[in-house]
Amino acid sequence: EIKSETSSPMTTTAAMEGFKVSEYDGRIAVYDLQSSQLVEVFDVYLSSLPSVEQNRIRSGIYAEDNAKLQKIIEEYTS
Repeated sequence: EIKSETSSPMTTTAAMEGFKVSEYDGRIAVYDLQSSQLVEVFDVYLSSLPSVEQNRIRSGIYAEDNAKLQKIIEEYTS
């Protein structure tokens, strides 16, 4: 049986793909999860956002692909 693989909350490969919207130097930033590299930093300071959104970004928002990433970024930069 291969139930142990599906019962784990996140497999290693799933954790390594996609992007994470998080924080860098007090601003919104995007990290590539596969390379763990900082991809882009936006000129939007977390301090300008409601505390609920600040906490959400500090915790990291996962985006599995570019389309999802763009939607998340648009929420905070438009």
